Amino acid sequence: TLLNTLRQFDFIEKDERTKTYRLGLGILHLARNVIKNMDVRTMALPLLQTLVGRTGSSAHLGLLSGGNRLYIVARRDVREDLDYGLREGSHYHLTHGSHGKAMVAHMPAERREEILSQDYLCFYGDGKKFDIARLREEIRVCLETGFAVDPGETNPGMTVISAPVFKHNGGVAGA
Repeated sequence: TLLNTLRQFDFIEKDERTKTYRLGLGILHLARNVIKNMDVRTMALPLLQTLVGRTGSSAHLGLLSGGNRLYIVARRDVREDLDYGLREGSHYHLTHGSHGKAMVAHMPAERREEILSQDYLCFYGDGKKFDIARLREEIRVCLETGFAVDPGETNPGMTVISAPVFKHNGGVAGA
């Protein structure tokens, strides 16, 4: 009965051939409503717009979820017709690009070392092996300056600057 109800609202689909279920397109409506009704998003949008005005660049807010994913919950672009694929609801690995450097740099040292010892890290895009000494130096600089930079390595032709966003208790909430 529960599966039939979920199918009725397009939250799941059934493959009649294999008799298996998968998420349906109705889930997109729920996701959009979750993002649209987030208090943090409502508070962030005017700040992102101010940032766009001052920098002449697009601005995004991503929040950590599940310990290793960053979800884009708000965005403001310098031009309406500029779209490079980073949409609200998109998600990335915690270590992806400059936002990963900014967040990991500002985590407690024990958590930072736990992350840096993982096999899969994508601070520079594809998760391949890279110079860990260089990354540690970038993290040190990020701790001094408060922001991290990706000069077109993760996204060729696009420089990204990221700063961490903190929770009320000082923990990293996103970037």
